[in-house]
Amino acid sequence: MDPLGNVAAGPGYRFWRSKEKNLSVKLGPAYGYKKYANPMEFLDNKKEREYFTSCWAPDFDMWFFDGFLQVFHHDDVVYDFQDSDNWVLRTRTGIRIPMALKFFASFQYNYEYDNQPAAEKKNYDQWWNFGLGWAF
Repeated sequence: MDPLGNVAAGPGYRFWRSKEKNLSVKLGPAYGYKKYANPMEFLDNKKEREYFTSCWAPDFDMWFFDGFLQVFHHDDVVYDFQDSDNWVLRTRTGIRIPMALKFFASFQYNYEYDNQPAAEKKNYDQWWNFGLGWAF
């Protein structure tokens, strides 16, 4: 994937909020930026793009087995208002397992899809992460 960045703000709605499960959605305007290593034909041979966009971000997590395992899923969908062929999806799905002293282990699958990638690049990327973290 090429370097890209987004800044978004907007309202959200929380459908559920409890110790066992949470579901919320955010939607709002955003600013998008992409930088390419080489000039792109579809950008009139420019190497970067700035655009006004919208961002849609659902967030879900749920505990199972009396707090032994948490399943989570998060999406970011960024859609360019000026060019409907320009949109990006980023998703993270995984599990967290609490350990001692607020530490946790996580295992997650990340997927990114860029509908308009740089020339000669694939439009998706995927990877697995294993991590250790600390909950606030």
